[in-house]
Amino acid sequence: MGRERAPGRGVVACAIFLFAPLCIAQSPEPRPWNLSLRAFASHDSNVVLAADDNSFSGDSKSNVFGVGLSGDYRLYRDAQWTIGATGSLQQTYNGDSSLRDFNLTSFAPGLVARRAFRLNNRPAKLTLNYAARRDWIGGSGFASGHTASVDVGVRPTRETDIGVFSSVSSSNFDDEGPDPALSSRDAVSYRSGVRGAVGFNRNRQSLQGSVSYVKNDAKGANFVFEGPAAGVQFMSLVWGPWAVAASANYSKVDYTNFAVTPRRESTTHDYRVVLFGPLSRKLSADVSYSRSYYDSNQSAFEARRNNISVGLTYSY
Repeated sequence: MGRERAPGRGVVACAIFLFAPLCIAQSPEPRPWNLSLRAFASHDSNVVLAADDNSFSGDSKSNVFGVGLSGDYRLYRDAQWTIGATGSLQQTYNGDSSLRDFNLTSFAPGLVARRAFRLNNRPAKLTLNYAARRDWIGGSGFASGHTASVDVGVRPTRETDIGVFSSVSSSNFDDEGPDPALSSRDAVSYRSGVRGAVGFNRNRQSLQGSVSYVKNDAKGANFVFEGPAAGVQFMSLVWGPWAVAASANYSKVDYTNFAVTPRRESTTHDYRVVLFGPLSRKLSADVSYSRSYYDSNQSAFEARRNNISVGLTYSY
């Protein structure tokens, strides 16, 4: 379902994939706020039937339409610190009438603080984030959550960036299921990892990667899991300010307290290609295709998913 935007008016092209936004070009922007409205349409071959868990019901195909509003406001800035408020609101609609109960409404306010400094005489940055989230499905309350994260990065050269990151999240679901000791998804999750990026050809191309480990301590035994994850993304300008990005992500988790033997194991592969760029000074477009594989040692948790999406974003 739908992860901080770069400043808006001077941005030529931006994308968010692995661990941070990457912008092809941008110019200084004195305005303290940014606001954008995005409308999109997609065809999903297997609609996810829960916002925060891979839950499928056969091959539930549907055209999905959505609109999202996102923005940020700079609260404070000096030579070292920048502090701001962020927020997003998203609404999706399933074209298939049988899936209307899975239309998603999501609201996510947050705070971000960044501090620039030097590490071993090289430019470095500390980023602190806090975000809350509230989801409604089919108009009914579904889940709420809070996430706090920290990222420390340094630029050894003009073309490279490396860093470490860590986050802690809490999730609370309105429905704990028939037997909370087994079925409750309420949890505290921890994730830590390392990341890196390198630019080529005067940063007309870039390669990013990350490796992390996640641990989910849920109240319900069937949702306690842990395991590694990794991702890679290549981005390149292809024509003027238009760019293409290709990404691949992998995760493998073991459900260590699963009530049924053999205990559940799940592996996920996600692949995505996106073409994006500006149509005018304030209007941009994106077209994407993604393919996901959900594999498990239990057939009930296996699925395949294709998604084709087209979006338009207006930046105020």
